Amino acid sequence: MIMMRDIGLVGLFLAEQGLATTREHAMGNPFPFTRRYLTAEQHAVLESLPPLTASLDAAITGYVALAEAFLPRAKRLAEQTGADWPGDYERASVAYFERSIGIALKI
Repeated sequence: MIMMRDIGLVGLFLAEQGLATTREHAMGNPFPFTRRYLTAEQHAVLESLPPLTASLDAAITGYVALAEAFLPRAKRLAEQTGADWPGDYERASVAYFERSIGIALKI
């Protein structure tokens, strides 16, 4: 879940602002997505994610929260930039995920 958040969701946040990376500005910083690169709203989304603990329920809850935060934003960014959205893949992936964990995503 941590990698999905730090690479997937934060990468999407940067892309929403037209940034590909912040590495050139953060030499030696293992977490280049510091407060200065993200908006207050993006930070609020990160802060709203459930904490990860060593349990299956926490992992499932975390992945659900990530999917619900990521998918609508990614789809909106694709529309704004004219990129093709893999709708069939999204529907199949979400359906599989929902069947596997028995929870319907709110997307």
